[in-house]
Amino acid sequence: LIDQLRGMKFTHIKDINILLSTHSPFILSDIPNQNILYIKNGEPVKDKNAIGNTFCANIYDMLANPFFMSSFVGAFAASKLSEIAERLKGLRQKQDEGEIKKKEEESSLEKDIKLIGDDFIRKNFQEQLNPFYDVKEIKRREIAELQKRIKELQKEI
Repeated sequence: LIDQLRGMKFTHIKDINILLSTHSPFILSDIPNQNILYIKNGEPVKDKNAIGNTFCANIYDMLANPFFMSSFVGAFAASKLSEIAERLKGLRQKQDEGEIKKKEEESSLEKDIKLIGDDFIRKNFQEQLNPFYDVKEIKRREIAELQKRIKELQKEI
């Protein structure tokens, strides 16, 4: 853009201001802080260090700043995570009260848990669900997952 503007050889224009608007930390990591105007709720943010130094900054650190995001998942996904946590809590309560475990609920929960893309969250929920299965069943599932991973790796090779 700058090269194109230089090549235009304007005769009556002394300066040109260029305004780019973005929510992308990828772009902000290429721009020094003094060249950034932060706007929050329609008003400029007076504190120039509102999100720290952006130039050559780690994108994940910038995303962790509440200026960009208040949550690391969308609203629907957050509600599903809360729902899964509540369903797990309900299963534990039923178990504590001596009620018979419902295999359908465990199976449905397991399907929902497998949809979760974040390894840490998925494994944490799966570990909470595991006590509702017998040890042999857990080991069979682990073996099946590892065999699936082996096949994926063999395809890559």
